[in-house]
Amino acid sequence: MGNRPTAVYRLFDAEETLLYVGMSVSPERRFEEHSKKKPWWPEVDLSKTAIAWYKDRFAAAVVEQQDERSGIPRYGKDQPAFGRPFLEQLAAEGYDTTPIAPPTAEPAAFQQQ
Repeated sequence: MGNRPTAVYRLFDAEETLLYVGMSVSPERRFEEHSKKKPWWPEVDLSKTAIAWYKDRFAAAVVEQQDERSGIPRYGKDQPAFGRPFLEQLAAEGYDTTPIAPPTAEPAAFQQQ
């Protein structure tokens, strides 16, 4: 599970306020889940969404945590995917968080309704 390319997505509202930062191997599927479960979803403007891909889940988790700390999304998480001390150690050791090209198997884009 940890060695698959993983995306970090940033969801913004129409005024480009950062609402949420998340990670997924299938962002469009995750957006569909959010649209059904998250009360803040109607605020999301998908045209403002930013998606960056990373080599694995560890790299994505490091970037996600850094984004959550620096961008201060309106809607956050209680705990990062692997725990803050582990992610801080990876970042301190210079774990490669260089973005990669998106995988070609990503399903068709989710359409906001």
